[in-house]
Amino acid sequence: MVTQALRSESRAKPRAAELAEEIYRLVCQSRRALVLTATRTLEARKQSIFTWQIVSWLVRHGSTTQRDLSYVLAQHPAGISRQVNELEANGLVRRKAVSDRRKLLVEVTAAGRRWFRESSAEVMQSVDQALAGLSDAQRRDLRKLMRTLVEALGVSGNRKSAVADDT
Repeated sequence: MVTQALRSESRAKPRAAELAEEIYRLVCQSRRALVLTATRTLEARKQSIFTWQIVSWLVRHGSTTQRDLSYVLAQHPAGISRQVNELEANGLVRRKAVSDRRKLLVEVTAAGRRWFRESSAEVMQSVDQALAGLSDAQRRDLRKLMRTLVEALGVSGNRKSAVADDT
């Protein structure tokens, strides 16, 4: 009887590794679903989520290097380089030399800001619809938990501070 009670208690409380795995899986599934929702919205406009992520980052955080974009967006540097070339050709971003000529900053243009404002309204509307199953209170709770997780992981969204934390 005691053994059976212990077994059911251990099933009710997942071990740390099982809990970590489940949290990891749920975060990945949620991210995938939200990115897919945004992707579908942008594809209907013949735009890409990759473009939106780069321009979004630059609008929210200011100019940065391609290397840092690669880091914060978790994309291969070659992919970032190709996409920045395309964005520059379309007038959404420009590269600007800094004191070290080997480094170029990528910054968003006025046209890029306008494009971002126009596309963001639709993207955020689609994300809002994807989150429709959550009440306002649940959304606020989720935001609080996600912020806590981001802080606990030392992920500020700023490569320089994230790299400084690694050393």
